[in-house]
Amino acid sequence: MKILIINTLKSGGILHYTASFAKALFDNNKVKILTSDISEYSFFKLKCSLSPLLYEDTRNIFHKLIRLFWNYCIIFFTALFGRYDTIHFQWPISVKFDSFFIKCLKFFYRKPIVFTVHDLIPLEYDLKSFSKSHLFKKYKKFYNSFNKIIVHLDYIKTDIINIFDIKQEKIFVIPHGNYLNFRDFNKIYTKKEARELLEIPEDKFYILFFGYIRNYKGLDVLIKSLSHLPENICLLISGKIVDKYVLDLLNKDLKDRFYLFPEYIKINEISKFFNASDLACYPYKNIYQSGAIHTAFAFNTPVITSSLNAFTSIIIDSYNGYTFKTSDYKDLADKILKIYNNSSKLNEISKNAYNFAEKELNWNKIAKKTIEIYKK
Repeated sequence: MKILIINTLKSGGILHYTASFAKALFDNNKVKILTSDISEYSFFKLKCSLSPLLYEDTRNIFHKLIRLFWNYCIIFFTALFGRYDTIHFQWPISVKFDSFFIKCLKFFYRKPIVFTVHDLIPLEYDLKSFSKSHLFKKYKKFYNSFNKIIVHLDYIKTDIINIFDIKQEKIFVIPHGNYLNFRDFNKIYTKKEARELLEIPEDKFYILFFGYIRNYKGLDVLIKSLSHLPENICLLISGKIVDKYVLDLLNKDLKDRFYLFPEYIKINEISKFFNASDLACYPYKNIYQSGAIHTAFAFNTPVITSSLNAFTSIIIDSYNGYTFKTSDYKDLADKILKIYNNSSKLNEISKNAYNFAEKELNWNKIAKKTIEIYKK
């Protein structure tokens, strides 16, 4: 089977997903990835074809229009002349114009066009406010333009059907695969080695907040919880700051308990942050898929998450992780304190999480299920 995968993003979780997915598909299929840059794909040692012919998004309106025209032309002619059995989009090119492009492409290309939903709506919105926003109709047209749509969790399937009036037979649920392959290109450190590399004190209990720093990720909730916790508990904050609010949250009274690394961490250097930490915290206020926690699973770092469906669909509290009431910093503090006072259980929790990811979130199983969907 010949499969064309499209993802313009140069870095981050969607790229990691695309690379892992393509690698699993390649065993029995011919796969080509159309993207904007191949540098981060190189860590995955892919055997499939990589074409960095697309352009990532830009805020400049003139450049944006040129980018769109170029990307649509490249996708159109690659699809037609490559004779692919299916085209699989992992991220929109432009929600505003994609529905028109997909309809045009369908006229000439009589094979399935598939989209994987990673974020159902922009995460700055909740469902109620989004349904009244100017973006709602654009997203509805966008989703309805595809032949088939893949979501990662059952509740997302329910939401996309009800909110965007999409036929149930077009929606398929396939879990988000694990990131255990990150261990192939990351050195594994002891806690002592990792903390020495990061030049942080060795005798602290570290809670890691990792990834792009955006409002919806709830770093403010984690920071508020810190004042209710023993002084030996510190935050290790690592990731590019997108929303500058975080700079105002770093209370001067608690400055000795923050260790900030405000830059994008290369995919082959992330292990030292997880290996240095006792607990990884995902206090998100909104999220639609569970990929964020999979990196922690890969490096045997136990997690505590907010009680959003995306997390509780994966995390069984006190078995393979911990959960707290979303946006409730006092509940978060209470849960962290219990974990801190019973830290001997953390190894068991992280082993359970790793085993769960290895068994239930296996990429080969995901690839087989996806091929079945392509053929339907």
